[in-house]
Amino acid sequence: MRQKNVLSISSKRELKKSARRKNIVNVAMNAFLESGYDNVTMSDISSILGGSKSTLWQYFDHKEDIAVAAIELKVQLFRNFLDLDISECSSITSMLNLSSKRFCHFLMRDDTIEIERIIIINNRRIPKLGNIFYSNTFLYFRDQVSLFLANSLYDEDPDDAAMLLLDLCTSGFNRRLILELRHANNILADQIADRAVQIFMKIYHKCLVRHHAD
Repeated sequence: MRQKNVLSISSKRELKKSARRKNIVNVAMNAFLESGYDNVTMSDISSILGGSKSTLWQYFDHKEDIAVAAIELKVQLFRNFLDLDISECSSITSMLNLSSKRFCHFLMRDDTIEIERIIIINNRRIPKLGNIFYSNTFLYFRDQVSLFLANSLYDEDPDDAAMLLLDLCTSGFNRRLILELRHANNILADQIADRAVQIFMKIYHKCLVRHHAD
């Protein structure tokens, strides 16, 4: 019984520690998005939390470590947003439309744009940020589409086809990123996705198994 109590106390401590760490990461990410990564110091983060820098150092050695943890936490939310349920798709065309619109909506999110800017500005100093973000969002979208296309394309590489769709969806995104353009609704995202699928189908329609493409 005593051993169980000790384990229970240990588990509770670990849960509290994990919750504190997650709170630090969330607070830091909000500060990074609001003020920019370079404009936020460890002192700023500890001040928002109402503690001291020594508390932060119990969990993170450097601000860069907090940034990495913040991106890792954020991309999990993005992956959930980008997740596709194959049962929702009655055909390849419906899958392409659904996945492209969801991806374009993701690209238009304010938090996506702000995180992209943080990554671009700090890529040389913290290349891990870009690797985490890109592999868990852009490449995650590509891999899902490629998986759906694998049994529906002949004489073509599904990875190449999925990458083309990704490129079509992201066309013009860097311009919006650099020029700091904002869009308050998803109408433009839907339009870009529809156009991307139209172009994709013109290129690949002869390579798609007919009953899948309908």
